Amino acid sequence: MHATHTTSSDTPVWMRSSDGILLAAAAVERGVVHPLAHAVLAAADRQLVPQELASLNATGHQTVAGLGATAFVGLGDQGEQRIEIGVGSRRFFAEQPNAVIPDEVESILQNANTRGHTCMLVAANKVVS
Repeated sequence: MHATHTTSSDTPVWMRSSDGILLAAAAVERGVVHPLAHAVLAAADRQLVPQELASLNATGHQTVAGLGATAFVGLGDQGEQRIEIGVGSRRFFAEQPNAVIPDEVESILQNANTRGHTCMLVAANKVVS
């Protein structure tokens, strides 16, 4: 699994690295039955320490079959800084009201798609990183 990411001033501090994005995606994908969800969780198990995985809690899971999922994710026991995290395909985010896919991400997607790669996007508060 290869991760490429962009960040903006709206991106939470803890999501401004590949590990942070993987952590957020894993929080959303817990309990989702899909091969890509299993791949995200396996990568998180390999790359992150158990305390990091345990530090996030997610509520309000919603899944759109075959496209993506969202949940409200918070840090720590109290879920401080709870934000909406979305994980899914480009089509999933294109259909989300007010979702933003930056031009830089679109360029990465086009390049990956021409090489036959499957792309999974992660967004914080509907802004794709």
